[in-house]
Amino acid sequence: MSEMQGKGSIFKAPLSCQILGAIVRELQIQDEVLSTKTAQRYFHGNRIGDERKQEIFEAIGKGLVTTGLIPPSPFLENHGMPLPKVMSEVLTWHAEQWDSLVGYMRSISAPVDRPDLAAVSYLRLAVIDLALRISALMFLAELPTPEEVPPLWAEEKGGAKYLKQLLEMCGDLRPTRAKLAEDLNVDFDTVDNWLDIGSRPLESNIIGLAEQLSPLIPGLTAKTLKSRLRMHYTLVSLCNLLTKHIGRDSVIELAKALVRFISRNLDGLRKYSSLTPDDAAKRQLLILLLGVQCESTQHLLTALWRQETDPVWRTDLMAASKPWHLRLQHVAQLLGGFDEVERRLREEYKIPQEFIEQSRDKVLRAVQGDQTRLHYTDPSQIEGNQFIRIKGDAKFSAGNRMTQYAQAKEEGDLDTALIHIRRAVELQPESAEYHFHLGATLGLIGKIEEGTQECWISTRLAPTWDLPRVEIGIILMNAGRNKEAREHLENTSRVLNEITCHLAFNLGVARMRCNDFAGGLEVLEYAIKLKPHHALALDAAAHCAFLVGDKVKGLSLAKRAEQLGQRETYSQWKLGKYNTLGSAKDGS
Repeated sequence: MSEMQGKGSIFKAPLSCQILGAIVRELQIQDEVLSTKTAQRYFHGNRIGDERKQEIFEAIGKGLVTTGLIPPSPFLENHGMPLPKVMSEVLTWHAEQWDSLVGYMRSISAPVDRPDLAAVSYLRLAVIDLALRISALMFLAELPTPEEVPPLWAEEKGGAKYLKQLLEMCGDLRPTRAKLAEDLNVDFDTVDNWLDIGSRPLESNIIGLAEQLSPLIPGLTAKTLKSRLRMHYTLVSLCNLLTKHIGRDSVIELAKALVRFISRNLDGLRKYSSLTPDDAAKRQLLILLLGVQCESTQHLLTALWRQETDPVWRTDLMAASKPWHLRLQHVAQLLGGFDEVERRLREEYKIPQEFIEQSRDKVLRAVQGDQTRLHYTDPSQIEGNQFIRIKGDAKFSAGNRMTQYAQAKEEGDLDTALIHIRRAVELQPESAEYHFHLGATLGLIGKIEEGTQECWISTRLAPTWDLPRVEIGIILMNAGRNKEAREHLENTSRVLNEITCHLAFNLGVARMRCNDFAGGLEVLEYAIKLKPHHALALDAAAHCAFLVGDKVKGLSLAKRAEQLGQRETYSQWKLGKYNTLGSAKDGS
């Protein structure tokens, strides 16, 4: 489901088409459209035409509804909105958001030695988004608020545990294994596999189980039990799939959070909403469609944040409504540098290796939380924990300031971030890294001259480092001084011994903005050669290719960029912007 391997490799989040393929397989959705070669190519990560893609989304939406996994909604029915169509729109919009994120992170993200942790960082944000969408769906379907209990479907052998629970609910009428096998006309070993191993029954046997057990359980119809069995075994399959990549403990934590957020959000909506039922339903429809991208989710996330005690989840709740790449970049930087942290703990602060190893998982988790707003609402949370106070010198204090800087920047609070990075530079004036970050932050808030000056200081401290030199060009381009930016970046390419992907991309953009489309294409293709999934470079190169008259190359590059969520050039091509340059030789 992802492109990660073992420890020491770089995590690459899967595209939405690959995730959808895994979900379709695990849900066992049967549809003629989904079994075509085109659909299989799409599910394996290949780009297909827009019309075929839409047919796939519609087939999945229909399958989710017809299998009973998505409950009907009186509100949607009364307003003439077919549920399968709504679900296909949800999938379409969510896929576009996800691919845009993946494309951006593949272009700029830093390597992480623990790909399991990198994957969990993505999944935590996805869980928050999913919780709000599911809450909205349950609100529209008028379903009761679920209990805030650990879900069986996330546990090892979750299918077996749920079926045993159903049998216990039958009380004295509980059928024996032999009776179940006889009534369902299956082998005794098949029933053993259901109850001991947790294997998923065939669809015909799920129907049979629902029909056999529902009369023995008060208040439960065969239709309801059939839907619950399908839902439970589907979630078990998805959790088993995720377990292969991130481990059972992480899956259970994610599942608990999902249930917790759904329960608390629905409870809050029903207790405290001052909207009329119709207005509340309309707002929940928007949340179902747009997830955390919907503006009205901010107060919902804040309410969940107030109730949450886990520092990592608190941080992710506040990050979920902002561009996700900010949070993911921050976590990637923290996790990627953890080996260096361990070395400093051993060598500089003389903390025993044994203690470090015992505390590694706790520390890895702690650094992903917001360290600037630590709080404990329950005194029992700190009982039995061991604390180490390290008296910090200037270097250590500057490091703390950098942590606060990164947190403020992640939240979009550039004024606060600037205060912390200025102090870090004061404490460690010889740090090229700190001067670089100060220059970049000054550039973001429009202080062009001061920002470029700090970057020049960084280059003097680290003459061969490309980032501060390139940042000067970025600051100038953001200020509209494209000619100056290009001259600077051209000179940088001559000064450095090599042209990095970062330099090549920004030099290509500078040439493009100066209307040197042939020169821009040349260096952008070099950036793509170094990093084939650089979505931003692909999109810019496509634009340049169209404008130099190479429409075959332009369309090929635009399609690759579009698949990674960068759609600007592809959309302009669809609208006919490049038609004045002649007819493209390739189709869509």
